[in-house]
Amino acid sequence: MVSGELYKYRSWSNRHHRRWLTDCEIYFARPDLLNDPYDGRLPLNFPWTDIKKTAANGSGALQNYLNQYPATEQVRARISNDVTVAYGKAVGMLSFSRNANSLLMWSNYASIHTGFCIAYDLNLLREEIKNKTRLLKNTATIGPKNVVYCKDFCFLQNELSHHERIIRAFTSKADEWQYEEEVRWVLFPSLKRRFKLHPRCIRGIILGANCKEPAKSAIIDQANKNGWQLLFARFSQEAFKIDIQTLR
Repeated sequence: MVSGELYKYRSWSNRHHRRWLTDCEIYFARPDLLNDPYDGRLPLNFPWTDIKKTAANGSGALQNYLNQYPATEQVRARISNDVTVAYGKAVGMLSFSRNANSLLMWSNYASIHTGFCIAYDLNLLREEIKNKTRLLKNTATIGPKNVVYCKDFCFLQNELSHHERIIRAFTSKADEWQYEEEVRWVLFPSLKRRFKLHPRCIRGIILGANCKEPAKSAIIDQANKNGWQLLFARFSQEAFKIDIQTLR
């Protein structure tokens, strides 16, 4: 779509989604609660040395477990699961899309085209997230990163360092998710998940092609109040696609 913009599809019927608009909030979600079962999950063939390094930064009980037992398949499974569970609770993921006219995204993440899509200024968003998260002690922020889509676990490449492998593990997904064109931030540990942005980070709001009252008027009111551009999605009459048109 527009250069320098990122997009977030939301549903007006979901009160948490509405806050992205009414309160200019963003939310770093737990990977174990996302719709991709592989998000934040380390496979059994994740390098043993990297699992040890990861566990060494975790609980003492997990480190003691490693010291007592050899690297058997059963131990690998136990450690991989424990580390995955720990990451699932501690990590925060913030996702956007580079595409505002995806039929699948509108259907899956905006209540079957009845919701809305927020257009963010990438540069202002990047700076705002940097300013908000750097105030958190002992927290690492990764991003923005374009998600890598692959058939196999591309984070298992031998040339990657432990640090690079962990980052890749949290920023790669299966090929089936390519339609999302995802850009992601990762916060670890995510001691705080909800942040309020300055309204200027939002450039505009796109109304879904099936957006109806009273949601439509409420969204338009928010745009008018903040001076955001209003656009609307329409089902093309010429091809299987979404057209984005200016409302004002």
